[in-house]
Amino acid sequence: MSAYHKNEAIERSVVFPERVEIGLREIGATAKEGLLALAVGVGFQVLQAMMEEEVNRIAGPKGKHRPGRKAVRHGKEKGYVILGGRKVRIKRPRVRSTDKKEIPLVTYTTFQQEDPLEQAVLERVLYGLACRQYRRGLEPVGSTVEAIGTSKSAVSRRLIKGLERALEELLSRPLDRLDLLALVIDGVVVAEHTAAVRDIFGEKAVVQRCQAHKKRNVLEHLPKSKQARVKRKLSTAWRENDPARAKQKLLRLAEALEKDHPGAAASLREGLEETLTVQRLRLPGLLQKSLSSTNIVESALDGVRQTTRNVKRWSGGKQVLRWVAAGLLVAESRFHRLAGYKELPLLRVALQREMLRRKDSEITPAYATA
Repeated sequence: MSAYHKNEAIERSVVFPERVEIGLREIGATAKEGLLALAVGVGFQVLQAMMEEEVNRIAGPKGKHRPGRKAVRHGKEKGYVILGGRKVRIKRPRVRSTDKKEIPLVTYTTFQQEDPLEQAVLERVLYGLACRQYRRGLEPVGSTVEAIGTSKSAVSRRLIKGLERALEELLSRPLDRLDLLALVIDGVVVAEHTAAVRDIFGEKAVVQRCQAHKKRNVLEHLPKSKQARVKRKLSTAWRENDPARAKQKLLRLAEALEKDHPGAAASLREGLEETLTVQRLRLPGLLQKSLSSTNIVESALDGVRQTTRNVKRWSGGKQVLRWVAAGLLVAESRFHRLAGYKELPLLRVALQREMLRRKDSEITPAYATA
């Protein structure tokens, strides 16, 4: 039985009493600590009533003999339930069969499930709360509540489980039904782990170098007094619809920089052809702008940087994968459609033209922005 259907079956079996009497004196003190503490106090009383109702259903009403009964009450013991991203102590009733085997209470096991706790830990840490500060980041639920499992080591263990689940979810997504035309890739080095377009797609990839990164790399070799002028010239060249004219302008700029700033000239010439791929493919203006740089994935990668900023020591590539996967899943919730997405069929036509130009009918070029 899958976890989903198992939980569904448990929820159907939870016993809800017809009436629950709330002891106001017992929760009166918590009311002074705020509405949330009051609600928690009421919730615990409801939980106790639900467990008692289930015990009555299994073993019969307390103090009344029931002929042929198959279960008996067996006192109470300490237990815990999940509340607000932590475990809290409660006293739970016990029931045993007449042959002295423990009978678990569905009500108790339902509120004891670890998945919500792992998710709570994962969300808090991914949004910047350090494991050692986890307890301070929890909502106050009253001084009478005894919280456990909020130490740094306990939080770390649950965090690892949550990260592993996030990684499994990301890597198990089927890709065979996707009709991929473009991959927008920006390399992020995390604990000395990265990747490259050529390693995956080889020499058959149709690569568009990120114009924003190229511009940044060139300007880094120049004094501030000359950066604005060179920036304008680069932008003007890349706005050209004719790739030949664009290339000519870029080469003239590199030649002009050669004498006084050879580093800038060399940076501009390196991969120059690949900064003009969108012009060479004759893509429409909006789509061309979207695919001319990796800006559309910068926010996602910033999310990865944010989620990994609190990691002080890395212990291998598996840990890197877990954190990157979690960061990307957080970023995914804020994704928008690509500007110019309606023009993507034209990209397919352009890639087919490129395929014919390369006279290689066996392999369809893959487009990548890097």
